[in-house]
Parts: sequence; structure tokens; C-alpha cells
Amino acid sequence: MPLIYQHQINENSQLGVWHIAEGEDFFLERVPLQREITHWHKRLQHLAGRYLLTELVPDFPHELIRIADTRKPFLENEAWHFSLSHCGDYAAAIVSRDKRVGVDVELVSEKVARVKHKFLTEEELSMVDRGQETVDRQQGAGDGGQGTDNSGQVTGDGGQGTDNSGQGAGDRVESGGSQLSTVNHKPSTIPGHQLSTNYQLSTINYQLLTACWSIKEALFKWKGSGEIDFKKHLRIERIELKENEGKAYCRFLKDDDVELVVDFLFFNDNCLSWVMS
Repeated sequence: MPLIYQHQINENSQLGVWHIAEGEDFFLERVPLQREITHWHKRLQHLAGRYLLTELVPDFPHELIRIADTRKPFLENEAWHFSLSHCGDYAAAIVSRDKRVGVDVELVSEKVARVKHKFLTEEELSMVDRGQETVDRQQGAGDGGQGTDNSGQVTGDGGQGTDNSGQGAGDRVESGGSQLSTVNHKPSTIPGHQLSTNYQLSTINYQLLTACWSIKEALFKWKGSGEIDFKKHLRIERIELKENEGKAYCRFLKDDDVELVVDFLFFNDNCLSWVMS
């Protein structure tokens, strides 16, 4: 089934992911090609994204979609707020009646490590490094050794199972001004598609880095305006990681100081992120 993931966020908002396995004719029966796109695969991605909108909202007025100077698609009457993203053979869409939204899907790749200093602050990079250490320690925690409690969760530096205040810290790691948490959690499923639930030591860093990039892309699309510096204006202060999914607690620092929560999940070596506010 091409619609591999659908999430009803609330009564006015929903999210979906489409696995592109069809040809152009399949999509053109339901949605038009609204601009000239010469590359066949990009054209297919374009059509799949708009087709997905009609899967989420059957009467979505796709013929009224316009493209802003920033290349963000929008509806002039704002009957729906929406955001689209595509990567490889996947298209993602999020729609809402009453909230501004942003969505992004990215392939997990080691290439992101080459540009990490361009979009992450030193505190954010430290958070990713500590996240790697946390997963390493969890995977080797079966003996309940130093730094873990009996459940295999990482403890803080204030003693086994406590932080410096004496409160439980079995699922929290702090680094600089950024924080990444890992807790045991039963993963959700996408029918017919394998989620990345078992992190490999050699790839976890790339997964976290890709997640950070995807999170900031979703924030950028949420804002919908240009002149955004990913390192200066988009800050990730804390990430809660639960197996294959998590939440990022962020701040948008251009013009105003806005606090936002970005949800994300890993599937088939991809990362899907979305934000709504």
C-alpha cells in the first residue's frame, strides 16, 4: 500500500508518508502538474506530494496552490496550512486547518557529517556526541555496570540512578546547554516497512545528525520565509529519543523567540520530522 504512514495529529491536522511506486499517469488522473519540471524523478516526487494531499484531505483544493518567492507552496485563502517534502522514493505531507506546519523527510547518510558545523552550534554538536555515548553505554549495559541502572538506562553523574540533586536521572544525559534523553519505549510501526529500531554503533551518529538537519528543515518550512540561518536562528535545546522516534525542543530566534516542539521518527533509513504551532 503506497500510503505507508498516516497520523491523525488532532481533529484538524494530519500527517502522511507515501512510498512512490507508481508512474506519472497514476497521479495525473487525480492531480495536475502545475509547473514545468524537466527531470522525470523530480516530476514524480512533485506529483506524489500533491496526490498525498488529496489522500489526507479528499477535497483539498490543489488547483489553488501557489508558490511563494521562498518556494514554499501555499493556499491564498489559507483554508488549509500545509507543507510538503520528498526524498528518494518517499513523499511526506502535513495539513492543518488552524496551525502553521512544517514537514521534512531525509535519507540518513554519512554525508551530513561533512557539513555539521554549518548548521549545528557547538552545544548541539556536543549533544549529538553525548547521544552516541549514551547509546553505546545502553547497548553494553546488560551487566548493570557503572553508569547504568538495572534496567540498562544511563544514569547521571551524581551517582547510580540519581542526578546531582538526588532525583532520578536514569533516562537523562546533559551536555552544555543542550540535552538528549533516551528512554525505553515500544516503537510504532509503519505497515509493510521496517523501522530502524536497532541502532548500530557505526551509524547512530549519522542518524542523530540527520535528525538534527531534518528537524531544522521542518522548522524552516514552518516559518516559510527566507533569510534563515540554520545555525543562528534555529536552535535545538533538548532531544528526547525513544527507540526509533523522539521529540526535539527547539527555539526559533529570528524576529521573536518562539519555543517549538518537533516530532521525528526513523523508518527505512529515513528520518521524518514535523512541527505544528
